[in-house]
Amino acid sequence: MPTLIQENIYPIAVNKAKKEAVKLTSKVVSKALPRSSRYAINDSVVTGLALYVYPSGSKKFLAVGRVRKANKVRTKTLGDASVISIEDARKAAREFLSHLQLGIDVNEVRATELIKAIYQATTLSDALELYVTDRALRPKTVDCYRYEIPKYCACFFNMPVNKITDNEVCQWYMANKHRPASIDKAFRSLREILHYMIALKVISHNPCIAITARKLRYKIKPRTRRIETYNLTKFMDAWLLLMQQGKINAVQGDFILWLLMTGLRLDEARTIKWSDIDNEQLTITILDTKNAHVLPLTPLMSDLLDRRKRITHRLILN
Repeated sequence: MPTLIQENIYPIAVNKAKKEAVKLTSKVVSKALPRSSRYAINDSVVTGLALYVYPSGSKKFLAVGRVRKANKVRTKTLGDASVISIEDARKAAREFLSHLQLGIDVNEVRATELIKAIYQATTLSDALELYVTDRALRPKTVDCYRYEIPKYCACFFNMPVNKITDNEVCQWYMANKHRPASIDKAFRSLREILHYMIALKVISHNPCIAITARKLRYKIKPRTRRIETYNLTKFMDAWLLLMQQGKINAVQGDFILWLLMTGLRLDEARTIKWSDIDNEQLTITILDTKNAHVLPLTPLMSDLLDRRKRITHRLILN
C-alpha cells in the first residue's frame, strides 16, 4: 500500500522505501503546503528538477546536479513557482543539467563571465586609480599621473582599456609632435598603467608597444639651458651684489644660492629639515627623493645655513 512521505512530499502519495519522484503539475504545486522546515518534491520527468517549499509559504523551482568527472554539486534557482510555469522550469533545468553532463562547471563560467564584464567596463580612468592606489608611489608621483593622463590622454580617459587599439595609440602619439617631451612622458605613464592592467589580467596586450615596435618614439633632446661652469662664479658674484643692494629678496636669493651649491632638485632643496644636517660629520642627508643620498656640507653651505638660522631666530624673538 502506498504511504505518505511526510518528510519529503505532501500530500503526494509515493512509495516510502523507494522515495519515488512524482510528475510535477500545477495541482501538485498548489497542494504543497509549508512546514516547519524546507522540503523538496522531486520531478519524475526531469531528474534533478525539484519544487522547494519554504516555511514562509514561498515555492521555488531548483535544479541540482553534479559536474561530470569533477563530481561537484551545483544548484541553480530557476524561479518562483507562482511566476514560472512547470514547462519553463523543465526547459531551464534541462539546459542547466546538460551543461553539467558535458563537464561544464556553470558556477566557474558564471564567475568568469562576471569578471569579464567587470573588466570590459574598466576605463583608463579606473585603471589609473587602480595603479596609483595599489602601488607604493610617492605623493608627487601620484599627482603627476593624475595630471598627465587626463590632460594628455583625454581621448582614451573614459574608454575601456580593452578597447584601446595599437593604431589609436600610434595616431594619438604622432598627432602631438608639437609637444614631444610632454607627450612622450605621458606615453610612458600610459604604458606603465596598461602594463599593470595586463598583470591584473584585465587585458592581454599593451597597445603602447606598437609605438616602440614601429620606431615612432620622439628623439627628445637633453636640456641645454644651464649656467656653464666658467660663468658660475660671475653669476654668484652678480647675484650676491643684487642681494646686498636689496634688489632681490634675501630668502629667495639664499634659496637660489642653495640650489646652486647643492645641485638638488627643487622639492629636495625646499624640504630639507635641520635634523637632516649633521654639523659634526659635515653632511646633509636627503631622504625625500627617489634615491636617498648624502651630500657633503661645505663651508659656503654652512655659512648660508647659519645666516638663515640667525635671521629666523631674530624674527621669532621680535
